[in-house]
Amino acid sequence: MRAALTAQLGASSPALSFRALQVTNADVEDICKALTSQNMGVLPSSLDFRDNEIGDAGAQCLAQCLAHMVHVRRVDVSGNRITDVGANALLDVLYIAGTLDDLVLEPNPITNAAATRLTDFRVLSDEPLNLRKYIGVLQSNPTKLTEIDLDEHRSERYYSDEA
Repeated sequence: MRAALTAQLGASSPALSFRALQVTNADVEDICKALTSQNMGVLPSSLDFRDNEIGDAGAQCLAQCLAHMVHVRRVDVSGNRITDVGANALLDVLYIAGTLDDLVLEPNPITNAAATRLTDFRVLSDEPLNLRKYIGVLQSNPTKLTEIDLDEHRSERYYSDEA
């Protein structure tokens, strides 16, 4: 398995696939270190971690890594062992860092709350990044939001009138 991981990291493709390689939380940490090193030839735009052994610790590590990897637009972590804890770490990257366009979480043992948060992101994905960030803050800690800038609002899109 280690050879397969190394081969994927050495690939010159914008889509890296670690699908069904029995990737563990510790492997995710190693992969993230390699991905954030300066030695990557082609910067990946897509990461496929489907059908592995990744849990919350691996998802949290991946989320921290993705917050700094603005070139990654899509991540698939379906078919792992990620619960709401790991899902919310990844969803925070979607909302707050604004670097990802798509995150595939299902199926994983997440609750309806995390699934709804992912659905909400997909509905809001074409909204301005500032709005997505505010929504992310509200979802993670409602008492943390102290100010909101509505200069870029588009409420007429939903209510057929000017706000």
